[in-house]
Amino acid sequence: MYGSTPTPTQSFPSGIISLHVPQNSVVEHSSNVCSTYYYIIVFIHGLTEDRESTWRAAANSSDPWPKTLLSPIIPNARILTFGYDAYVTDWKTMLSQNRLGCHSWNLLTRLATHREADNTNDRPIIFVCHSLGGLVCEYALTISARRSDEHLKKISNYTRDIAFLATPHHGSGLVQWAEKLAHVVGVLKQVNRDISKVLKG
Repeated sequence: MYGSTPTPTQSFPSGIISLHVPQNSVVEHSSNVCSTYYYIIVFIHGLTEDRESTWRAAANSSDPWPKTLLSPIIPNARILTFGYDAYVTDWKTMLSQNRLGCHSWNLLTRLATHREADNTNDRPIIFVCHSLGGLVCEYALTISARRSDEHLKKISNYTRDIAFLATPHHGSGLVQWAEKLAHVVGVLKQVNRDISKVLKG
């Protein structure tokens, strides 16, 4: 699932985009309706990945699999993907200067804004996170729970499930992997040490 390192001239896709928006955008509140079909599902990529190519089955796939495979199964769910600068190494320049907290804050505020804009503030949320994306999600929910702003606090209040894929909750070989990669290409000094420290736990 690891993406290729971009060239310094490439812009990084950031923020939230929709992979699937239900045709019927009206939020159902009836207790007779299976609530599973009214979730917002948010995919968050990991280290050295981006918000769309990460979720493609192959490099030449036209659409991410959550759009092609998941939307027919739960057609009334809104499927979103969040992008942030997750490139902690690069052999030309260090592209990621943001700390984990900045990524988490961006996730929280952009998701809250997105939910307010399409009137889905009361929909339950499922997060699907890969590697570093899990830490971004966890910290965003921690921030949300501590906020007094209702639209921000609702993110944690309405989160129902989180699927973690290879997330280093207590530190793991991920940081060693990142540092070995940097060493191989001769740029160990360009590792984003703010994120590396978080990965070490």
